[in-house]
Amino acid sequence: MDVSRHHSTASFDEQIAGHAAELGGSLGKLVSDETSSGSGSSSETSSPLDSPRHSPSLSIVSTPSPRKAGIYDSDETDALNFTDFSKPMNGKLTLPTRINNPDSVDKYTPAMKKRVKDEIELPLRPDDGGTKGRAISLKANVFPLVVKPKTPYIYHYDVEIASERIKKDEKRAFFLDFCKANRMIFKTAGRYGFAYDGEKNMYTIAKLDTPQKRFVSKSTFKGETVKVCLTQVGELNVNALNDFLEGKGRDFGEMSSDVIDVVNALNIVLRNQPSNKYVSVRGVSGAAFFPDPKSEPLALGGGLELWPGYHQSIRHSQVWKPLLNFDVANTAFYTEQNMIDFIKDTLRQSQLRPNLSKHELMKIEKAVKGLKIEPIHRQGVVRRYKIMGLSRTSARDTYFDGENGRISVDQYFREKYNISLRYPCLPVAKCGGKGALLPLEVLKIAPRQRYQKKLGDQQLATLIRSAAKPANERQKEIENWVQKAAINEDPVAKAFGISMERDMVNLKGRVLEPPQLEYGDKMYVKPNKGAWDISRGNYQFKKSGSLDSWAIISLDDRSRHAIKDFVGEMQHHARGLGFHISHPKKAYEAYRTADIFHKLDEIVETWPDVQLVLFIVPRKDSLTYADVKRIADTEIGVMTQVLCAQTMQKAMKQGSTMVNLLLKINTKVGGQNVSIPSKMRSPIMNEPVIVLGADVTHPAAGEFGRPSIAAIVGSMDPVPSKFIATVSVQERRVEYIADTKNMIKKLLKKFYSKNKKKPQKIIMYRDGVGEGQFKLVLAHEMRAIREACLELEKDGGYTPGITFVCVQKRHHMRLFCNDRNDMVGKSNNIPAGTVVDTNICHPSQYDFYLCSHAGIQGTSRPTHYHVLHDDNDYKSDVLQNFTYQLCHTYVRCTRSVSIPAPTYYSHLVAFRARYHLQSVVDNDSESSYAGSYSRGGPPPALDLHKLDQMITVRSELASLMYFV
Repeated sequence: MDVSRHHSTASFDEQIAGHAAELGGSLGKLVSDETSSGSGSSSETSSPLDSPRHSPSLSIVSTPSPRKAGIYDSDETDALNFTDFSKPMNGKLTLPTRINNPDSVDKYTPAMKKRVKDEIELPLRPDDGGTKGRAISLKANVFPLVVKPKTPYIYHYDVEIASERIKKDEKRAFFLDFCKANRMIFKTAGRYGFAYDGEKNMYTIAKLDTPQKRFVSKSTFKGETVKVCLTQVGELNVNALNDFLEGKGRDFGEMSSDVIDVVNALNIVLRNQPSNKYVSVRGVSGAAFFPDPKSEPLALGGGLELWPGYHQSIRHSQVWKPLLNFDVANTAFYTEQNMIDFIKDTLRQSQLRPNLSKHELMKIEKAVKGLKIEPIHRQGVVRRYKIMGLSRTSARDTYFDGENGRISVDQYFREKYNISLRYPCLPVAKCGGKGALLPLEVLKIAPRQRYQKKLGDQQLATLIRSAAKPANERQKEIENWVQKAAINEDPVAKAFGISMERDMVNLKGRVLEPPQLEYGDKMYVKPNKGAWDISRGNYQFKKSGSLDSWAIISLDDRSRHAIKDFVGEMQHHARGLGFHISHPKKAYEAYRTADIFHKLDEIVETWPDVQLVLFIVPRKDSLTYADVKRIADTEIGVMTQVLCAQTMQKAMKQGSTMVNLLLKINTKVGGQNVSIPSKMRSPIMNEPVIVLGADVTHPAAGEFGRPSIAAIVGSMDPVPSKFIATVSVQERRVEYIADTKNMIKKLLKKFYSKNKKKPQKIIMYRDGVGEGQFKLVLAHEMRAIREACLELEKDGGYTPGITFVCVQKRHHMRLFCNDRNDMVGKSNNIPAGTVVDTNICHPSQYDFYLCSHAGIQGTSRPTHYHVLHDDNDYKSDVLQNFTYQLCHTYVRCTRSVSIPAPTYYSHLVAFRARYHLQSVVDNDSESSYAGSYSRGGPPPALDLHKLDQMITVRSELASLMYFV
């Protein structure tokens, strides 16, 4: 039979009993169903991928089984398939499974990716938008574009530059020189009638003046003759865009490939001139441009400085008109300076010591690896290299074969260039593909070089303080950048018929009413401007935990006398919140991280019922924090709370700081801080629902040898306020969650175990997905969720309705109040609860912007929600209000936060797992210091099974919110 939206008639109690008795079963057979009959005999067919024009419908046919229906795990199931989740479950399966081997599901081919994008349709907006909330007049930082092409076609050329010596950042300048040398073939397009993306694509307003579609010529680069091929690969019909803007050909709210191609071409046209003049950075949400600073840039420390610039990208409005999104951008660049000064900045040493430790040498190599440098020891000769690594020996002890035999680098520079090295004890840099050996002191950092690695905490704080501007100031700054960009004076844009209106788009938004919140003894509070205060009044936790058995480990000898006073103050505040805290069993002192394991082990051996260990550390230190959490979470199995000595002192003076600490501790010991009254809850929660939050965190640029980490959390109660976490490692930079099915199955089983009911609906809030990855992520993860549900009942009858919402913070849309009376706080931001589902949203798909928090510093960034799948047919008001409610249940503070609590928790889980791996990965990096990896070789293969074991939390903590 076809899979359909129905639920098993057997009680879930009976089903769970069946699971306890036996595992296994068969989900069904994969069958061909070309006649759409919904059933049929099994037959061998070629993969639909073999025939792109025809793909037979597929359906799952139930196989009779003598076993009792139940929740089960099975290694015996046949291959499952992509579900046609473009509409509610109807038994059709249109996208085939990749492969039976689960280890290979990540390996989507380009053809598969294209098919996914072609065949999956995202849901349309269910109504004309929401109506709840008071009206508010806003501006958005988008500007209408006017496209009046002078020719009916744009011509697309593939650019092939046959040279490995020309680096990516040199291609644009080389290509412009090539065009000047071959200007005769461009005469039909005119001086400005072409745009180049800096890589493989060029667009022109007329065909090049060549007898054939392929033009081959030669040019020179640094003395090398380079072959350049221009091949016409397409003619883009600009009228397709105009027809689309007039309402023709808008099937299912999707742009046709012809329209998308034209929009992509226009994006490259608008980027052409600024890319020629400025440092350009392309990202998932558009491009950013950074002019050379006219004044002294802000120093970030560590040899870095802050450059301001602007972002731009073409968006579409809800009336299908193109808009140019303009925003301020700030990023870190390397300070152009001598390498020795850079090393001093990196090590924070005013004078470089002659004998550096192994740790310091590792830090230097990590900082300089990948840097583009210019040697300065040969006057009049300008060359640029990339540092591939450092030698294991000093310049004095690093030898190579010279003209007259073996010679050290130190001696070579003394004899060849009459340079006596000031730092002969430093290693030498291995530069370029051939590994040229150059002393660090004869190098300078090449100019206009963006920093792409992870910023340190202090650097990031400095950047944020500088970049955070009140909303009204940011609006003016954006308008200033628009003026400087001068789109309407851009000769290339003019040649392609593009102009831009000068004023930001005005639009209407709504401000949603915040939910009433419930504390203990039926005490209620209404958030005001995104916040509420429970440190005053008689508010008690909704369900207070009881901390009866706990201990303290202090790593800060200066805090020993303050601990007793702190405990008394904490107990006093906890009593006011209805939270009982006994005296600690014992306060230990430890002065080395090596002591952490032994102290924790001793505590657990002495008091097996210990609920929590409070660590007091002298300062914020990620290495110490990582050691504590790794040992406690994955080795010992005891809950911990890490507290900086400075925060401890602050908590004794400020009630709000102490309350924030108690919010975390109460949650960790099983309490519930706050609830939403049942009468105020969204109607979504009127039946058993599991709310999921999911995210994938990736290693920063330069963090080689580290995996990506995927986390999914699931709600276990009707508020929802209690969540359980699952986490797994996967290959670097894989955007979708590879192990979605198993992670979802674990959460569904936990939900039933706690509620004795199965969730009738699943709502996923998925973070970390760019627009270009929507359909690929949806295809993999929706299929996996369906499979998880189907495998939990042997007859395949468990098919809960699924709503899949993508949560996006990494965008450049900003909203500004038109009326000063609507502005909130010192930063003049839009109020918490502001929602927009018109004008700047997708013309037909289901998306909205919601600013659920009150911006304290800088300009508030609304979160963009895009519904990628919705079996449950939630109307705009229902989903928007439910999402807003979820932003009020985050356990770590008494403020509404910028994203739903489950999504926030998935961040915390993933980052906690990264801490679990930190010391292990750092040790591996240290051992590779002398290995091929340091010499520029490929990073070592990841042992995912081993890494998964390292992030597995002990069972004592797995059902608690250890991650908060």
